[in-house]
Amino acid sequence: MRARLLVIVTICMTASVSAAEAQAPPTRPSAPVTGGQSAALPGQGVTTNPYLMSAPPTTGGVEPAVAYEQARSAGVQPAIDPAVRQVSQFLHYQPDPVEVPEVPEAPPIPKSWTVSCWDPAPRLEAKAEAVFLQPNMKQSVSLATQYPFGEQQVRTTLNQPYITGARIIGEYHFGIPWSIDSTFFLLLGPDREGIPLGTPDFAYFLSNNSGLGPGPLENLPPGFPQVADDMFMDWDLRNYSVDANILRHWTPLKTYINDVVLGLGVRWYQLDETVTVTYVDQLADNQGALRAQTENNMIGPQFVFKIRSQVVKRVRISWETKIAMLANIVDDRTQVVGASVNEYSRTQFSALFEGNATAELFITKWLTAYGGFQMLYLDRVDRASGQFADDVDVFLSDHKAIDFLWMFGPRAGFAITF
Repeated sequence: MRARLLVIVTICMTASVSAAEAQAPPTRPSAPVTGGQSAALPGQGVTTNPYLMSAPPTTGGVEPAVAYEQARSAGVQPAIDPAVRQVSQFLHYQPDPVEVPEVPEAPPIPKSWTVSCWDPAPRLEAKAEAVFLQPNMKQSVSLATQYPFGEQQVRTTLNQPYITGARIIGEYHFGIPWSIDSTFFLLLGPDREGIPLGTPDFAYFLSNNSGLGPGPLENLPPGFPQVADDMFMDWDLRNYSVDANILRHWTPLKTYINDVVLGLGVRWYQLDETVTVTYVDQLADNQGALRAQTENNMIGPQFVFKIRSQVVKRVRISWETKIAMLANIVDDRTQVVGASVNEYSRTQFSALFEGNATAELFITKWLTAYGGFQMLYLDRVDRASGQFADDVDVFLSDHKAIDFLWMFGPRAGFAITF
């Protein structure tokens, strides 16, 4: 009976130990495994679980993942199980960065725009203005001699008042930074007749042939007065101009200058002038006249420079300069009225310098009023009064007499934006 109980207890204890061993977690073998083989666990035979593998002999028994990283950092491809490699790559996986398109930054707003009504968008500006210019009168050589209070030389001269002209300007802005503009300018005058010369009520001596007093003129034609009781002048001056330019605009970001402009274009300018000097001999009921006419037809390239500066929100000031280099076809005509006539032409170089200063007031977004000062200088042009000579034979010959035109005065107008 005791023997049977002992056998039963022994069997139960053996079964309990086996069950406990079967439920215990597996342990690593004490000896390393080489050749990429897996370790055999008690009661399970050979396994391929990469987490249960021992490191290769070269790792000194460190963990496989650590050995793999050490070899990877050293640039050596470790002899490791492919499954371990896949697990390590999975643990260190980093997705490719997603390319996000760059959004360009908006340019900063120029400081001048913060106080300006100026609109940089595409638009058309039309301007109409009146100019009040005072052209200079070229003083001629002496055309007679008087003796009111001593000897006095009489010449063509005049303190001319301001003449009203017109200018029309159109400018189309494509948007920053280009625009084109065109200007038409017209000044008709002065057109004056019967301007008295010298001192009235004193005799005018024309030549030495009068026998009464010395005069400056020589070779007067037969029948021309030698002495005159009256002497007066007719003066007609006409200016026409058209130009067209392409303009490049710049807007500084940190100043109140909101427009800097450089331009290149073409300019046509026509200057016509006629001066007639008439002598009247009332005692002999006789009169004679000398007339000079000049036409300057000019065309050539033009350079433009302009600056606009914002003062306050509704007020802007600007400065503009135009310089043109012109080929000038000159046609001159001199005559003793009713007797001899001479005409000749030539080509010469002329230069134009124009400048203006303007203050603009923004009344509305579409309407601007402005005013300022205008200057114009034409160099190397023929003037009618410069054609006169003290020798009538020279006056009626081909001779070069180059001079200049100078005009200045105020201007005012309106601009409409479409």
